[in-house]
Formats: sequence, C-alpha cells, structure tokens
Amino acid sequence: MVSRLSHTGQFGRFARLVVIAGILSFMRGGPVPAAVAQPVRPGAGPQLHAFTSSDVIEAHGWPLGTSVDLAVERPGTPASPDFSASGLVAPYPWDPSENVATFDLNGLFHYLVGDVIVAGDGAQTRTLTVTQVTVTGFDTGLETISGDADPGALVEISIYQPSAPYRSVIADGSGHWIADFSVPWTDQGVYDLKPDLWGDAHRYDEDADLVRWIWHIPNPYIEANPDDNWVHARGWVSGTAVQMLLDDPANGPGLERIAFGVMGQAPWNPGDPNDIVADFALSGFDLMATHIVTIAGAGLTKTMEVSSFFDVFFDIPLDAVGGRGTPGATTQVCADIPGRCITRWVTGDGAGWWTALYGLPGISPDDPETVNLVAGSTGWMAEYDADNDQTWEPGRSPIPTSRRTPMTTGFTPGNGCPEPLCEWS
Repeated sequence: MVSRLSHTGQFGRFARLVVIAGILSFMRGGPVPAAVAQPVRPGAGPQLHAFTSSDVIEAHGWPLGTSVDLAVERPGTPASPDFSASGLVAPYPWDPSENVATFDLNGLFHYLVGDVIVAGDGAQTRTLTVTQVTVTGFDTGLETISGDADPGALVEISIYQPSAPYRSVIADGSGHWIADFSVPWTDQGVYDLKPDLWGDAHRYDEDADLVRWIWHIPNPYIEANPDDNWVHARGWVSGTAVQMLLDDPANGPGLERIAFGVMGQAPWNPGDPNDIVADFALSGFDLMATHIVTIAGAGLTKTMEVSSFFDVFFDIPLDAVGGRGTPGATTQVCADIPGRCITRWVTGDGAGWWTALYGLPGISPDDPETVNLVAGSTGWMAEYDADNDQTWEPGRSPIPTSRRTPMTTGFTPGNGCPEPLCEWS
C-alpha cells in the first residue's frame, strides 16, 4: 500500500474549545530576545481569557464558588451591555487545581475585535478589549505556523504537548506573522510539527489578560470502498473545496477520474455535526485494489492505494468473523446492533489472516459488548494503512444503500480459511 501526506497553505476556523479543553491548562514563561518585547505575564489574582476561535470566555483566578458577572460591550451600539451572563467559579474538569468560570457564547453571542469584555464579582473586576489574532496556515515540511494580528503586535505561539517549546513573534506591517519551529530560539528548542497537533496563538494586554486562537493541524484521511464504488474525503475542515484524482496504474500514464467536492455534513447522518465528509460516488467506474486515490484541498494532499479483502468468512454458532487482507495491517470489524455497531480491532498475520470474535467480551480498544450473530446480521470492515487511510469492504457501507451483504455461515473445509476457522463449519 502507498500512503503520503503533504501540508501547505491555509487553515480556517476549527473545532470548538470543548474538543481539546483538557489540554488548555498551562501558560508559558521564559526569556525572549532583545528584538522581541517581553509580554506581560500573569501574576496572582483574576485573569480573563477570550478564545476568539470558539466564542468562549474564561474567568480565571477568582476564589472557588464565586459568582462572576460577565458583560460584553460593543462600541457604537445602543445596547449596553450587548451581552451579559453570570457563572460560578468551579474546578477545571481537566485540571482540578485551577478554578475557572467558563462562559460558552456559541449560538448566543459572537464577539468581535474591538468588543470590551468586563468580568467581576463586585470586589475585583477585569477588563479585556478583544484584539486581532488568528492562525491561517501550517507548513509541516518547514515546521512553521503562520497567522495574522494587528501590525506590530506581539504574538506568542504555544503547542499543547508536555515540554513543547513556544515562540514569540511580532506581526509585520501587514499584520502577518510566522513562527519557525525548525531552529532553536533563545532557550526554546525545535519541534516537529505533525498532523493532529493542537495549540494556540495568544496576545496579552497590558495587565496580562489574553486573547487566544486555538489551532489544530488537520489530519485528513481517505476512505475507499471498492465493493460499493465510492470514495470519501475525511478530516478536512467543513466548507473546504477538495479535488479527487483516481489513477489505475495498470493503464499507464493518465488519470481515470477527476472530481470535485466540498466538505460538509454527511447527508446520511444529519444528527452528528462531527460527521463531515466529501462523498464521491464513482458511477460507471469499478474501483479496485491497487488503484491510487489522491485528494487535495486547502493545501493538504493525501494519497492512498486501495487495498483488498481476499476472503471474508462468517460463523454464526461461534459468533465469529474471519478474513484475509494485507499482512500486518490493522482492520476494524464492526457488527451492527440497533443504533450502533460493535467494534473488534484485528491485525493480519504473515499471510494476512485475522479473526474477530464476538462471542467473548472485547478487551480495550475493542468494545466490551458481545454480539449474537444470526442469519441476516450486517456489518462492515475497514483496513487501515500506515497513514490512517482506509479501504472499506464488504458488508454494508457507511452510506445506506440497497446492498447490505448478510452474514451467513460459510466456513467450509478446504476453502483456504485459516485454522481453526475451517474446523468451525
């Protein structure tokens, strides 16, 4: 199998704070070179954090149990305040040593650059004016993160990993900035930027309140189903335009198919806002093993070789599923039950054979539930390559279709199945 990933270009607004809340609880310290001013660091007492990438505001440093009143003022509007709320200071769920009142304004009020945030308990008050800071792109080859802020603004870039270095940069006359993690900086080392990495870019005001923008390096992947002839783009941000290229190496130079799509809510799963996909139905084309699929969008390009499931077997009395794919590859086997499916993770042996047992409780990372397989049971399998791209086969696809291959008994001595599967007939 072939799998490649390259990164360049732009990156837009990402997932809500709650997705990565468990790694937000730290602040960076340390010297900076003379050319870069030292940002104001928080001392003891209250502090405001405004997460402009997610419309969340946090009030830090008030005593546990304190009721904090929040107000957002937008200059030039008749309302005063434009938004208000109250919250109780409680331990961070992901860091009980820190006390925070959290205000999630998503769907309630979208605050803008220039808005003034005021929080207090009657005894102590903090005021923060929202300033410009965004992250717009990554280059994992050059190990850089780039973004925008007000011209001349000091921006600090943090990585949400233990002992990871940070960078402080100054936006140029156009407001653009680049943080380079490929070379050491003061006492901060280098860092290898990889897909699925999280962090933030933030700015301090004069008394150490912060405006923060959460960033995430996308980790896109491809799903391909040669049984039902479809390809899915996954992991790109919703709204991203993507291009799909399909090549059959056996046909020599040239492409078999070029198609365009946009990442969006999966129409077959409207109740899950995280089910974001670009769906390419390959009408009139027979997708096969060894075909090369490439998907590109927003500066991210992913390439995979379609794999193959050579045999799939089912044994109803022993509630088992067996199969053969790529030697050493990980396969997710999922047996349908009402409302969900139950997963078993298996690895092909030297010949590619694997067995998923549903008559015994699963051990993590498997689902713990057992499944009583019966005639007409359905499910699906997905073989993962080294870069997380997936070949789906066979059974039902994740898209509801008229084809749903039933699980039936099928272990017959001499059919090539591995021991002890042949003994189960």
